Amino acid sequence: MSCNSRRFAVLMLLLSVSLTGCGLVPLPGTGKWHSLASEQPQEEPSGEFIEAVNNGSGADPEGAQAASTFYDQPWFEAVDFINEPPMIHGGVWYYTQAKHPNNLDDDFIWDEMDVLYIQLGDNRYRGYDAKPVALELINNQVARVTLHLEKKDDTFSSDQPEPARTYIKVNKGTLKGKSFLVMDESGRKLKTR
Repeated sequence: MSCNSRRFAVLMLLLSVSLTGCGLVPLPGTGKWHSLASEQPQEEPSGEFIEAVNNGSGADPEGAQAASTFYDQPWFEAVDFINEPPMIHGGVWYYTQAKHPNNLDDDFIWDEMDVLYIQLGDNRYRGYDAKPVALELINNQVARVTLHLEKKDDTFSSDQPEPARTYIKVNKGTLKGKSFLVMDESGRKLKTR
């Protein structure tokens, strides 16, 4: 073996030990090394846990949870300033530059954004504010909107309370062709029709 080959081999060995670790740590002031393997032994998993893992149930006696599924979350912004009367019935409407009510012409920059209008159809939520807290793209066909519902202070109102509703600005084309699942913060599906 040539001198260069030995140097290369030694350098590779040092590199692999430094990257993977050798399980040794220096003892301060002694010039000696201490093996991490000789630390206090960890408690063995209980038979119940091992059985749960082996039978595939995934149950954990300590209450560990599996990771939640992540969905793409596009930019959105709630719109509070629209002073338009509610629709006759609940539903979800997706407004674009080409297709939106004329009375909204001046309220949005239509060449940059689209607008989602959600009005709940459940009479229990008349007199509530609906604030969007999350917008998630579940797949290519479905978007999920999560709303925070809060009872309005209608102390000075003499009219019948309006249905819960909200306008949501999104980047142009973000929700094109999607169906919508509308939920509250607890995960309960909200009726829009």
